[in-house]
Amino acid sequence: MSVEFHPKGLDTWIYLLDESPIPVLAPTYVALKNQMGSASEWALSDAADIIAQDPIMTLHLIREANRVFKNKVAGSLTDVHHCVSLLGQDRVHGLIKQFKAMPGDPADSRETAYRAAVMQSIHAAAQVNAWHQVKKQSAVDKHSLAAQLAGMPAWCLWYFAHKEMGMIDTLQKQERIAKTEAEKAVLGCTTSAIVKALAERWQFPPVILQALDEQALPSAQFLAHVARDGYREKEPRIPNKDEAGNIVKTSSFIVALANWLAREAAIDWYSRQTRRVLAIVAAYLEVDIQTARNIAQTAAVGVSNQSAFLAVEMPAARLLLPPQPAIRRRINSAQLNTEVAKLANGQALRQTSRQQPENAAPSVNDQVMSHPVNRVIGFVDSAKEGVFKEHINLLLTKPHAFSNEHEVLRKSADVLRDVTSLERIVLFLFERQQKQLRGYLALGCDQYPAFKKMNIALTPANFFTQLIRKPQAVWVRPEKKSDIAALIPGVFKQVAQADEFFSASIFNQRQPVAVLYVDQGIATDKSLSESEFKITRTLANATSKYLIQSGKLARNS
Repeated sequence: MSVEFHPKGLDTWIYLLDESPIPVLAPTYVALKNQMGSASEWALSDAADIIAQDPIMTLHLIREANRVFKNKVAGSLTDVHHCVSLLGQDRVHGLIKQFKAMPGDPADSRETAYRAAVMQSIHAAAQVNAWHQVKKQSAVDKHSLAAQLAGMPAWCLWYFAHKEMGMIDTLQKQERIAKTEAEKAVLGCTTSAIVKALAERWQFPPVILQALDEQALPSAQFLAHVARDGYREKEPRIPNKDEAGNIVKTSSFIVALANWLAREAAIDWYSRQTRRVLAIVAAYLEVDIQTARNIAQTAAVGVSNQSAFLAVEMPAARLLLPPQPAIRRRINSAQLNTEVAKLANGQALRQTSRQQPENAAPSVNDQVMSHPVNRVIGFVDSAKEGVFKEHINLLLTKPHAFSNEHEVLRKSADVLRDVTSLERIVLFLFERQQKQLRGYLALGCDQYPAFKKMNIALTPANFFTQLIRKPQAVWVRPEKKSDIAALIPGVFKQVAQADEFFSASIFNQRQPVAVLYVDQGIATDKSLSESEFKITRTLANATSKYLIQSGKLARNS
């Protein structure tokens, strides 16, 4: 039975994030330490140059400067070099000694998500700077800084509240829930409210506070009209005032627009949502939408060349991917809290049905995708083989990588679906008291809803009873008769309608946890392969080892 989920709310998040310093980026941290250690008297200007390259260091520095000089010049300090010169060598050295860098482990999902959030903020700032080249803005440096700082709650939350941010990420990417709506459902407030409250607490300058204030943004209806003009007109323009008479082209509008574009581009550069943002950018810059797209993509390529984070996808990476199938929202507002509670309790949402547009326009990636893919036997391609190996390494070396058993089971099933061409992947959970296996997660089974709802009785003894006696994987196929295959329940055969499949048992330190079922569906004559069986068996074994090791550590702690 699911436990009701209660978001923490703004006050709790403010308390947590205000008291919890976040780690800086390892490359700039090493460069700064080397700079300080290379000479007995290191130059403040050199340290400032390095700090300015790291958004987290910049945040810590500006916060410290406004704290130290709160009775003198607080509220006006935003420039890194100015802050460094005011603080002086001793205070800067003391601040740097407090910095903590991440280990830089590519297998650590929390670290990777944290770095990805920082990269998204850097991308947003790069867009602001690129727009300035076309449409001159006053205080562009402060707008650029605000565009970076607007992502600060996401950095902190990915690091200190990885589970909650993962829930928001799922709602946004898999269900296309609006950012604000998803954040309120999971956090109890928006990240914009968090960043504004923290900026006020840290006495940031008014120009930054204004740029972070999303309350001043135009309505969704107004932006829809702007996007429509951006699509149609060769020289579109944004009205100076919205329907309520408020000024539109404020600093907060620029910052929000840049972050909106960076967020959507991280999902798909060619999606309907990204095109809508680009149409608004076109109207803001007063250029046609193709020019706006070129400006945005050039900025993304530039920042990708300048900044490279370990195990993080660069902003320009998805320019090389074809348009992704459209995802339609299926969860209405009345259902949202229930679905959030499911996520919080480790349950999976229903599978999203993706439909490719019938008349999908050819993309700039056609030439790239026309080249033969470097395929690896059993895997979709060599890149997917790398994804699989990373996940296996995570399971075997990071016993605290996941918050609960359901999370690691879902992740393993998702990885198997992602890296192979296997059609249907189903997870059944073992329920000892009920003496049954309960359908939990069904991937690729949109046409077979009975799979997920299915319960498999373990009495009288049958195929699955034998399977869960020990960790093992079985390949059932017509040409290879076996005693255990003869015990497959008739009800299961009727639902699966497949005469060839893989099935593997997954254990924790005490008992069986789940059964993994895999086949190629019934709408194809494609057979399963030896390499696919080895991949499935390896994944199941590694998942069992993770659960056994994490269980032992939890018991001994």
